[in-house]
Amino acid sequence: MSSVQIAIKGYGHEFQWHKVNKDTLKEMLADYKKGKIELLMEKYFTGGNSLDGEMFSGAYGCGIDSSITVDGAKIKISKKKPTQIFDDTKPNLDGADFYYITQGNIEGTGEIQLKNGKFDSKLLVIDYIEFNVMQSGTIITSVKYDDESISISYEDSGVDYRHQLLTYDADDEGNVGVFQSLFYDEEDEVFKFIADDIKQVLKKK
Repeated sequence: MSSVQIAIKGYGHEFQWHKVNKDTLKEMLADYKKGKIELLMEKYFTGGNSLDGEMFSGAYGCGIDSSITVDGAKIKISKKKPTQIFDDTKPNLDGADFYYITQGNIEGTGEIQLKNGKFDSKLLVIDYIEFNVMQSGTIITSVKYDDESISISYEDSGVDYRHQLLTYDADDEGNVGVFQSLFYDEEDEVFKFIADDIKQVLKKK
C-alpha cells in the first residue's frame, strides 16, 4: 500500500482547564502574601496539575488556520465548526477556573496510507477545538483520511506560557462579572496576581 506524508505547520497552543476551590485559593493567597511567587507557580500552575477538578485534560497542536501540505503540496480544507468550544459561560462561582495555556510555532507530521494509491483531499477530515477565555485560539485535535485516524507527531522549538486564573462575581439577578485574577505571560515577563479578587471570592458564603 502506498502512502503520502502530511505536514502541518503554524501557530498553535496547549490548553488545559481545571477547577479551583476556596481552600486552594486560600493557600494561594497565603503563599502570595509571603512573597513566594516561584513557589506559587511551581505548586499550582504547572501542566498536568488538575488542582481541584479536571474539566479538560488538555490538547496540544497547531491551530486550524495552519499550513497543511501533503508530500510538499499545499492543500486547502473545508473549515468546519469546532467540536468543542471552551469559554466563560459556565463559571465556577464557588471558586475559580484555571486555564493552562501555551502558545508558539508548532509543526506536526504524519503518514497517510492510500487504499487506492491516489490522495484525494476530499477524504481528509480535520477536527479542532476552540477556546475563548480572555485569550482565544484553536487546536487541531483529530486528523482522519478515508475514515482512518492519522497519528500526527507534534514538536516545537519552545512555547510561551500564558496561564490565567478567572474568578467571578454574580449579582442577585444572575449577571456574572469575570475577572482575570492571575495572568502569567512568560514572553513579556508579566506576572499579575490580584489578591483583592481572591479575597472577594473567599468572602462569599
